[in-house]
Amino acid sequence: MSSQYKRKIKVVTIKQSFYELFSENHEIMRIMGQEAKDRPCLILLKMKYKGNIHTFAIPFRSNIGNAPSNTYFPLPKRAKTKDRRKHGLHYSKMFPITEKYMLAYHMGGDFQEELVMAYIERNIKQIYSEAAQYLKNYETGQHELFCVDIDDVLIKLNNQ
Repeated sequence: MSSQYKRKIKVVTIKQSFYELFSENHEIMRIMGQEAKDRPCLILLKMKYKGNIHTFAIPFRSNIGNAPSNTYFPLPKRAKTKDRRKHGLHYSKMFPITEKYMLAYHMGGDFQEELVMAYIERNIKQIYSEAAQYLKNYETGQHELFCVDIDDVLIKLNNQ
């Protein structure tokens, strides 16, 4: 069953071929032995990074550990969220992406998913603002040790 509501935001998954470009970059969260459809990402269009506009995928994460609060947007807990962990959109795991590597993701339409999507839509300006601030900080070298190497991703995307 898919959602009965037209969403203002876009949720996609990333093709396995994208993850395979980054075998040495574990922070991209390459999915070994699974299809990429198992990990949805929220897409925010037209985010500025180093003077250029790029599309970024921000992964949904069910079990965010001890990450600083400015590196993720908290979402209501899911059944898969473990004790002392958080569910959210993880900015330090976001990465630039192109249409070539996007696949449609069909939300299940269950009540929990509808609540989460409505919550994201109500807070999309805050999410966009926080993600943009994360990118500004990243540009100046202020980022977590375990984050996606955005420059490496851009180089690989530009070489495709």
